[in-house]
Amino acid sequence: MGLYALAKDQKKVHFGKFKKFQRGLITKEEYKDSRNTGVFCEGEANLGGNRLFDLDTKSNRFIYKRSRNEHYDLIIDQKISDKQRWLLNRIQILMEEKKTPITVRVKNSTIYLTYDEKVVEKERQFKNLFENRVLGIDLNPNYFGISIIEFNKNDQYKVIYKEVIDLNELQKQSKNKIHFELYQIDHHILKLCEYWHVGKIAVEDLKFKKNNKFWSKDLNRLCRNQFRYSFVKNHLTTLCSTCGVEMVEVNAAYSSIIGNFVHGDDNTPDMVAASIEIARRSYHKFRKGWYQPGFITKQRMKDVIGNQWKEELWQPYMSWKTLATEIKESKLKYRFPLIGSNAVLRIPHLKAYSKYYCLNRNEV
Repeated sequence: MGLYALAKDQKKVHFGKFKKFQRGLITKEEYKDSRNTGVFCEGEANLGGNRLFDLDTKSNRFIYKRSRNEHYDLIIDQKISDKQRWLLNRIQILMEEKKTPITVRVKNSTIYLTYDEKVVEKERQFKNLFENRVLGIDLNPNYFGISIIEFNKNDQYKVIYKEVIDLNELQKQSKNKIHFELYQIDHHILKLCEYWHVGKIAVEDLKFKKNNKFWSKDLNRLCRNQFRYSFVKNHLTTLCSTCGVEMVEVNAAYSSIIGNFVHGDDNTPDMVAASIEIARRSYHKFRKGWYQPGFITKQRMKDVIGNQWKEELWQPYMSWKTLATEIKESKLKYRFPLIGSNAVLRIPHLKAYSKYYCLNRNEV
């Protein structure tokens, strides 16, 4: 059968209610109903958002003010999610404060709201954020290291919060489960920003090229396929934009080496030490001489490497790049491990596979 004959046999598609009514495809009542636009009122900010409609979220209703003495209650009888409830509460507050117009249309049993999303989202931004507080994140396939540092007027800092999120069990789950819990982790990070009044989040600026391959098949699969760095970072960027927190990406070169030798100890494992270094770099990202700290002392190197210490490794003029090369060639261990006894373990909910280790013993 040719294309013309095949197309000829197909039913004709009619666009528009009037055309359908002419051809008897809909009834006269259905056509009249399509012509009814319902009640429509364009919003006016200076008149409480809308001059004909008021919103009462406590009673789950809209109040339609047809005239001075003629009012009607439009009850919201469907189930409202937490997100929708928050949105309606914010819209009601903005209407009461005369900050934005809300256009309302009512047709049959449906209420349509039109609002300025930028105005509503602006109200979600965190208040009283401190520019001198930075939350650093070290994103790894199996662990996320999180730290919050605070700077003083002399650009000296102290660590006020440390946490590790264990993802080992989560990596074995389905794609949807992994995405769901990563979303929850991002929201948890923003809650930390709100609680500690953090004004800036610092993450690594990582770029995985298609041709780059790791030396191990399992490591290549873990880092390239299972590690969802872009997924976490993009969602985190959206949340930061919504909540008014600045997002900064920094060069992560030698952050693990510097973190362990400068910040690491038994209560500051490898991933947290690296996150501290990432947070420190972001505070003055473009200041000359700020990118890397001064080199460590001979005693500090002994404390980190311990019994693996080799006298010829120490050179007073050694740079971080040289030290990283020497340690790699010597195969020395320098990373401080996560010690569970030094942390407070918390599991978000019964079905969660990610574990949260709080290293501030007085903060749970």
